[in-house]
Amino acid sequence: MIAQRRKMSLLAVATALVLAAGGAATAGQTDRVDPVEPGQALELRNYKGSVVVRAGAGDELRVRATHPSDETIVVERRGRTWLVVPSSWKKDSGAFRVSLPNVGVVRIEDEEPPAVQFEVEVPAWMSVTVEAPRGPVAVRGTRAAVEVTTMLGNIEV
Repeated sequence: MIAQRRKMSLLAVATALVLAAGGAATAGQTDRVDPVEPGQALELRNYKGSVVVRAGAGDELRVRATHPSDETIVVERRGRTWLVVPSSWKKDSGAFRVSLPNVGVVRIEDEEPPAVQFEVEVPAWMSVTVEAPRGPVAVRGTRAAVEVTTMLGNIEV
């Protein structure tokens, strides 16, 4: 009986250590709807993960995202543009270069941001710009201008 309790205690401690070390990351969810007006545009940036943009009904911008629980999704209006971006976004995430005297250019690896999966609905009239260096991008059913930039992902328009 004592040996069985000791085994259960050790199992509980081991489980707690694995969870504390990040062995079981939990997914966060974002689901947000904002009213939009004709003439406004969407600009979405996502370093890693899929992006799907669809034409929806009405004059709304709906952003759904699945991401690590410690990540947040920023949705903000900047003039006529709605910016959607993970809080960890950095233009040159993954690596950067530094020029050192007497050494030359050195490449330094930076910690890579987490993957975020986006599903976004926009009015069919809304222009869409997506920058997703490491993920597939699909834009479906829109009638306005679409601009997509990726390096390691498929593009479907």
